[in-house]
Amino acid sequence: MKTISKTTLVDLAPYSTRPTPAKIIYDQAGSGDHLVICVHGLGLDRSQFANVLAGTTPTYTTLAVDLPGHGASPRLDEPESILTVYANIVRGLTVNWVPKRLTLVGAGMGYAVAAGASRRRSDGEAAIPSRVISIEGNVYGEDCAAISRRVSGTDVDDYLSYDHDKIGLDLAASLDPADRHRARTWPDADPLTLHAAASQLVDWCDDEFLRRETERVCPAYLHGEHGQPSPPGVRRFYSDVHTVPQAGHAPLTEQPRYATPLVWQAIRQAWTI
Repeated sequence: MKTISKTTLVDLAPYSTRPTPAKIIYDQAGSGDHLVICVHGLGLDRSQFANVLAGTTPTYTTLAVDLPGHGASPRLDEPESILTVYANIVRGLTVNWVPKRLTLVGAGMGYAVAAGASRRRSDGEAAIPSRVISIEGNVYGEDCAAISRRVSGTDVDDYLSYDHDKIGLDLAASLDPADRHRARTWPDADPLTLHAAASQLVDWCDDEFLRRETERVCPAYLHGEHGQPSPPGVRRFYSDVHTVPQAGHAPLTEQPRYATPLVWQAIRQAWTI
């Protein structure tokens, strides 16, 4: 399926007091009435889902977004509560379509954003039937937000002046293919945005907010065979579990020939469970 890159302005007024719309760059494949929005992880960009977009069939419209401060989307002026703002941006994207169904696919941090975007506003906003797919979006223990713990573990000034570049070099030198993939997009990510997003994600993990969100949305879950799966206490909340062979923490890029069809299988099955 042909992929087209587009730019849009998302009006945040219905969701917050921010006066300036967010400029979002995204890729689109297909024009069906089932909207799929793919949300990347920390320090990554929309290319994480290139193979998923390529697998789009006529039933679907598939979007892969660059969140503000990542990839080609410019940073926000105020990064406070940025994951909440990200969730509102993803929700705001749906106003450009009138989908019969909405599936939100989030990888790592993107899962936290997707779960938040699945919530209805309290003002009676019309609900679009939705499902959530988590790709390595662990919500428990030390594996939860592992890269975010390192990013947020230092003072923001120290991170901006030294640690951001040091983490990028370490990722590039790593033997882990997931780290090396992240290293390719890390230099394009805004350091202040990363620190704010990582800090909020760690907070959401540690106060079990993400665990409660997982219980609420009952997502389908994809994880690499060699990644660390969530423990039974969290795993019981998943509607379905898919294991990607020969992959670790980045199954979409480590083993796309296995991961891509499993993502589409999870999307289809999410609407039959």
